[in-house]
Amino acid sequence: MSKKQLTNLLYWLAIAGMGLYFAYMKGWIFANFESVTPQQAYAMIQTDKTIPILDVRTPEEYNQEHIEGSTLIPVQSLSDNLTALKSLKTRKILVYCHSGN
Repeated sequence: MSKKQLTNLLYWLAIAGMGLYFAYMKGWIFANFESVTPQQAYAMIQTDKTIPILDVRTPEEYNQEHIEGSTLIPVQSLSDNLTALKSLKTRKILVYCHSGN
């Protein structure tokens, strides 16, 4: 394989890797969760009043406005609070954040 062919191969592998990383970060692939639109989330809340709602924004954002009945666990401290999530004993948890990721 020539140097130019190797460079082209590495270039395309890098592009594919960036594409896969972006798709993974958006939850489009390799995700064990379902993404829902705001309209679907609203419908879920209206039909199931017991669904846990988890707000992973900052405390400042939560204090400005939040969904009534939601629980605040900032994403930065989420790993420290996994026991709180396990105690919910439910398969569905509606999670929302500012950026939509």
